[in-house]
Formats: sequence, C-alpha cells, structure tokens
Amino acid sequence: MVSTKYFWRICCLLPLGLAGCTTVPSDLGRADVDALIAERGWSVPTQGPRLDALLTEPLTPDAAIQVVLINNPGLQASLARLGFGAADVYAAGRLSNPSFSAGWLDSDAVGEGTQRTLGVALPFADLLTLPARAGMAKAEFAALKSSVAGEVIATLTDAEIAFYRHVADRRVQDIRVRRATAAALAVELAARFHAAGNINDRELAEQRAAAAEAQLERLEGAARVQASRARLAALLGLSTAGGWQVELALAAPPEQERPLAELEALARQQRLDLVAARAEADVLAQRLGVTRWSRWLGDIELGYERERETDGARLRGPTVDLEIPLFNQHRDDLLVAEATLGQAVAGLTALTLEVENGVRLAYAGVNNARARVAVYRDNLIPAQADVVARTQEQVNFMLTGVFELLDVKRDELAAQEGYLQSVSDYWIARAELGRAVGARQPAAVGEPVEMESPSEDAGHEHHHNHGGSP
Repeated sequence: MVSTKYFWRICCLLPLGLAGCTTVPSDLGRADVDALIAERGWSVPTQGPRLDALLTEPLTPDAAIQVVLINNPGLQASLARLGFGAADVYAAGRLSNPSFSAGWLDSDAVGEGTQRTLGVALPFADLLTLPARAGMAKAEFAALKSSVAGEVIATLTDAEIAFYRHVADRRVQDIRVRRATAAALAVELAARFHAAGNINDRELAEQRAAAAEAQLERLEGAARVQASRARLAALLGLSTAGGWQVELALAAPPEQERPLAELEALARQQRLDLVAARAEADVLAQRLGVTRWSRWLGDIELGYERERETDGARLRGPTVDLEIPLFNQHRDDLLVAEATLGQAVAGLTALTLEVENGVRLAYAGVNNARARVAVYRDNLIPAQADVVARTQEQVNFMLTGVFELLDVKRDELAAQEGYLQSVSDYWIARAELGRAVGARQPAAVGEPVEMESPSEDAGHEHHHNHGGSP
C-alpha cells in the first residue's frame, strides 16, 4: 500500500508532468496561416524567389503579390501577432507554480528547541480547469491564425487593386500626352491659318483653350500616376525612387462570371473574418460553461507539510486550503461571460449579413464594369472611329475643315481613355469581389486591350483648307 506521504507527493507532482505536454509550434503557426491563404487562391511560396530577382523584370500582378508577401512591413507586423497567441497557448497549458513555505519558531521554555515547519502547496483549482483552459487557448489561437490570414489577404487584395489602378493611370496618361501633343500642334496650325487670314480670332482662341485643357488633363494624369505609384510602392514595401516597373498589359474581361449563388455559398465558407468570429463565439461558449461550474470552486490549495516539534518529534502530512463561497459566489464572472458571449453572437449575426450583402454589391459592381466595357468596345469606340473616317472624307472633299477633324480625333482619344479606364475598373471590381467572397477569383485571361494611336498630325496634308472660314 502506498503511504500517505508518497500518495500526496504523487498528487502534487503529476500535474507538473501533465502541464509539460502542451507544446507550441516552432513556427508559431505560420505554416497554418500560409495554408489558409493558399486555400483561398493566393500563391504562397515556400522558398520563393529573391526580391531582387522579382524586380529585374516589369511586375505582373502575380509577381507583385510575391513582392508583397516578401517585403510588406505591415504583413510582418500582422504575422508577429502569432507570438502573442502562442504565448497564451503556452501559459494556458501550464499550472501556476507551487508555493513553498518555511517557518522557524523558538520556544521560551527552558530546554526547548526550535520548531521548524516546511511546506509546499499547489493551486488545485488550476489542475481541475487545466484541460478546459488549454482547449480554449488552442481554439483562440486558431481564431487568431484565421484573423492574421485575413489581414494578409486584405493586404494582398489592396496590392492587386493598386496594381491595376497604377497600370490604368499609366495607360491613360499615354493617351493624355498624345492628346496634349496633338492639341499643341493644332494651335501651331491655327496660328498659321490665322496669320493667313483663313480663320478668325475666335477660332484661334478656341484652339488655344482646347490645348490648355489638354495640358491640364496631362498634368492631372501625371499627378495620378505618381500617386498610384506611391500607393503601390507602399504595399510592395519599395521606394518610389527605385527602378522597378510594372507590366502595362490590361486584358479584356472574360466571357462569363461565376454564378452569384455559388459566390455567396463560397463566402460563407471562405471569409476568414467569419471563420474567426465563429471560432471566437465557440470559445466564449466554452468559457461560459467552464465559468458556470468553476466559480463554485474558489481557491483550492493542495499541499504537503513537514514539521519538527521542539521536542524533536516529526510531523508530516497533506494540507488542503479551501475557499468557502459564502459571501461571493463569483456571479460577476458568470455575468461577464454571458454578456461577452451575447456580444459575440450578435456580432457574428451582423457580420454574416454584411458578408452576404457585400458579395451582392461587389457582384453588381463587376457586372456594371463589364457592361461599361461592352458599351465602349461595341458602341462608342466604333462610332467614334466612324465619325473620324467620315470627317476625313469631308476634309478630303473640302466639305469641312481640318480643325473639325482634329476635334473628332480628340473625341476618339477620349473614348479610348474611357475604355481603358472601364477595363481597369472591371479588374478592380473583380478584386473587390474576391475580397467580399474571401477568396481570390480564378485566373481568367481575356484578349489584351490594345489601343490604336490616332495620327497626331492628321489633317496636316489638308492644311490649305478650312471649311467655313472667310
């Protein structure tokens, strides 16, 4: 039979061995975060290319994403949060340290020695709640990993949007530069016509005003290019002064989109903020259950004490200290746990509704952008090209003047600018749809969008004629 002495020693030491079983992953959960991101359509390299290798060529959208994953400081800060969660898991899986007590009491009686008392005590309530606390900490860590992965995906989506916006600004600026150059040439031509008496002062002023407006648009476009480059650079973790460039290709929208019902169902599964909110609500429900029974325990200390009396006799045995829940049954802890769970459940309901509405709104944005692309491509641009062709015929037959031809060519450039902007709006809307769904939309490659460059000196061969001039 095991003696009382050894029985209580085993009871005190066993929890220490159990507590040591809880381990923290060596990568602090980074592999789990990467897996969550990859499951949602983002490419996460295990041993990705070096940053300098990525920057040697103009960046594609996928290459830009790789640069963000490698170099974005904000992502590094988000990933550092995993350390806090790992610390909580470590702490929850271990008991509070035992306390050691010692006492030396001298007797005033003649011939009596010193009474010595040694004791060790362990918080027994910690042992009873250890499995529940460890389980909740792991669940909270899982929710944290979902939250961190969601932050990473949000940053990647921001970078994708910034990429398309910068590409669009660059392409649009090219058109604005051509338009400003053509307007400046038109002013020179108008000045010669005016000197020859072929146009009046008002017509010359009109060309000068048009050239000034084109210059203002060019300057505005240059500012937009700088702003979008700065936004993209911040997400890439690069300096705007660096020599990195982006690939200026824009593809036309694919032929069809995924059904809305499929995207809504996908969002309910893939949105990591929903996953984290559900996990948090589950943890709080577990915590409420633990609080309901553990609040009656109070403080319990299980210990062992060894005492040597003044006469030399030795006393030893177990000790128990119990808190009697007479005046305080810790109902405040129960009320806090219930209120916290109620808030989490209400927040989850609100977030679910927000996600559903967000998917519908983003889907409508994609369809609207697609419709605008179609109107530009199928109606406005062909119509503007026809106007230019018919006006060119009239100039050839001296039925109208060269400045009318320059005006309609400026309108054609404006239509091309709008078309490019609508194409980039589509890809931006598609990225926003991916954000709303919680997963990057599958790659869909359309035909590259190419713009014909209208001749900037069109009409110069007919500069001798200006229909309607005196």
